[in-house]
Amino acid sequence: MRDIISYGGFSGTGSQTIKFSEPGSQICISNDGSGEMKFSLGTSPGGADYYFFNDMVLLPGEIFDEWVPPFTQIKIEASGPYRGFPRRMI
Repeated sequence: MRDIISYGGFSGTGSQTIKFSEPGSQICISNDGSGEMKFSLGTSPGGADYYFFNDMVLLPGEIFDEWVPPFTQIKIEASGPYRGFPRRMI
């Protein structure tokens, strides 16, 4: 059986793109703000950004914690606070 580890925790207020050094296979993100937030997961094959799970919406207080296709970056559009972390198998 393989283990799952969390790494690269992040938090912020406002929009940003976060890049991770290792590909993730799970993402946990919490919308701690009073308005909705959007996020997209992606990779950078050959240096070109490619996003999937485009514009997933989290309402205030919601948490997204799921297995997803491998990703190396997350693009967040928000006006309020959020926090999260990726996970990967080792």
